[in-house]
Amino acid sequence: MKTSSADSRWNWTGRRMLAAVTLGVALMVGCSAADRAPTAPPAPSVAAPLLGETVDLLGGTVTTLGKTLGLVSSCTPLPSATVSKVIGPNGGTISFGPHTIYFPQGALQESTLITATAPSSSTPLAQFQPHGLTFPGGSKSPVLSMSYANCSTSLLERKIVYVDNALTILEILKSAELKNEQVAVAQLRHFSSYAVAE
Repeated sequence: MKTSSADSRWNWTGRRMLAAVTLGVALMVGCSAADRAPTAPPAPSVAAPLLGETVDLLGGTVTTLGKTLGLVSSCTPLPSATVSKVIGPNGGTISFGPHTIYFPQGALQESTLITATAPSSSTPLAQFQPHGLTFPGGSKSPVLSMSYANCSTSLLERKIVYVDNALTILEILKSAELKNEQVAVAQLRHFSSYAVAE
């Protein structure tokens, strides 16, 4: 079967994003395992709020160890992209716009119609339906990879954050930043709206 040039680029891009997501998960798991002493209790889930963070619900910023974290807002808006796909207990991947979400085996107990949206915005955003869907945690949590390749460069570390409809930061997810790929990667505990912050 002959493939078009667009199909070849798509396959290459999809493989590259899957490799980035896999590397991000390995980094998060490896770092959290190296930080624990053998007799320590289990570490909190990857998406647990980081210690020392206080949320300013009125200002939409988070203070982390004396630093103010705000949404990345210096991006060239891309066209909105919405993809719906049924994902079952065996897992799967959805690519939507520049972002990807990977569901490992066991993330879902039954086949579920998942809708992923990357709205057109000057801030990298990802929204998921069904809203509020929760996941078992640990290695069975979905992994979200959010691109910021359309944003201006920054020396600040970029993280994935949980936001409300007004784009107020509600929680910082423990994230891995892959600067060469220009993506931030984090595991999700539930479906909602997410953005990239620095």
